[in-house]
Amino acid sequence: MRRFSNLVAWLAGACLGVAGVSLGILALVQLGHVAGRYLFNNTPSWTEPVSIVLMNMTMLLGAAVAVHRNSHFAFTVGIDRLPARAHERARVLVQLVIAAVGLVLAWEGMELALAGWDVKAAGVNLPQGLVYVPMVIGGALIGLFGVASALGQENARGPAPGVVE
Repeated sequence: MRRFSNLVAWLAGACLGVAGVSLGILALVQLGHVAGRYLFNNTPSWTEPVSIVLMNMTMLLGAAVAVHRNSHFAFTVGIDRLPARAHERARVLVQLVIAAVGLVLAWEGMELALAGWDVKAAGVNLPQGLVYVPMVIGGALIGLFGVASALGQENARGPAPGVVE
């Protein structure tokens, strides 16, 4: 179980690194777009589809890391007021629901990616289905991190405040 925990932590760190690099490249692409449009009066057509892929990668990897760290957006008022045993069961159920949503994202993203793979994206010689590849990767990681959290792997937030013992 320790190896699994280390692998999950390493994957979360790698996700955060890739999301950060993706965000930096996105900023440079947008800078190039603005410069092309306003300085050279020649808007590059490739910046929009590339930006969409980079934005999706940043967003979905960031969401996966948030699931790993248990720092995602959540309404926990009801769960936090439960007795300790019921709280733990509800926490596991919530993590399994999050994992299921991630796996649905991955599955649907795969279907969309495959459906659009033969279609050329506007403005760039890349497949339109590439836009959905981050959804596949991010969804699978959300699923993995949700399952890891349900199994009791450590996360950054720790126990919820106000849990009745």
